[in-house]
Amino acid sequence: MDFKWLKQMQKFSTVKEMDENVRAFLKEHKPKLSEGNMEVLTFIWRHSVKYPGVSFAKIDTIVKETGLSRRTVNRTITRLEKMGLLERVETTKPNGKRGCNVLLLLPQEGFFLPEDDTASDTVHDTAAINDPPRADKASPEEIEPETKDKQRIISKECKPVHNPMDVSFLPSFIPSSFITTAQSFLSVHQIEKAWQTAKLAYRKRKPSGELSDYIDLIVTTFKQSVYAYRTGKVKKEFLGYFYGGMLQVFSNRIHQEVLMDPSNVYYDWLREEEDDGKKL
Repeated sequence: MDFKWLKQMQKFSTVKEMDENVRAFLKEHKPKLSEGNMEVLTFIWRHSVKYPGVSFAKIDTIVKETGLSRRTVNRTITRLEKMGLLERVETTKPNGKRGCNVLLLLPQEGFFLPEDDTASDTVHDTAAINDPPRADKASPEEIEPETKDKQRIISKECKPVHNPMDVSFLPSFIPSSFITTAQSFLSVHQIEKAWQTAKLAYRKRKPSGELSDYIDLIVTTFKQSVYAYRTGKVKKEFLGYFYGGMLQVFSNRIHQEVLMDPSNVYYDWLREEEDDGKKL
């Protein structure tokens, strides 16, 4: 097994980042998974820590350790592939024959969970960090447990959100200009999610500059996304639309950077389009 190649295949920089993405997936899709599905996912997850998100456990090993049938294991992997959590990559042995598959856990675009202190090898769901205590006069709507509908990032009207925790509580890595723009439309926690969405698009496209170099573009794209959402031009979730806009903005910027730098004349635009097609 080429361990250098395995390291290049990983989609996450840390185990904590991998854990957050898998928990985000489970928060959305766990009710759809059978007990067998969960056992297979748990095994793959726990054996993807050497190179975060990369598991090179053989199917036979998963079958032996879980006690499930080979058919169940294969069907679970196929199902998780279709659901966007896994990618199966074929390998080739030095003699040219087919090797075992490598299983890659994939980033969950648009899904973000609050950071917690859960141990990196803990698979079972844990309670999310509780929000600070509500004001005594909080309305019933404020204290009612969130439903799936209430998890939409921004309302159709983009009404200002009133929250006892103001923007001064936000992490210092979020630019003040972004916070100033977003605070009239999003809650404090949602502002962080929106910034993480822009960061995910940046990491996906990988333009030449630092993320901070593109703050003006990010703010402008956020404003345009809000306008499109408020005027009813967007039917899907706000963050999904914002993410797509950021991908396009970073792609356009890369085009400009390539045109200005002759050494980048061989940039693989076709591969970028193919990668996007796989996500559709």
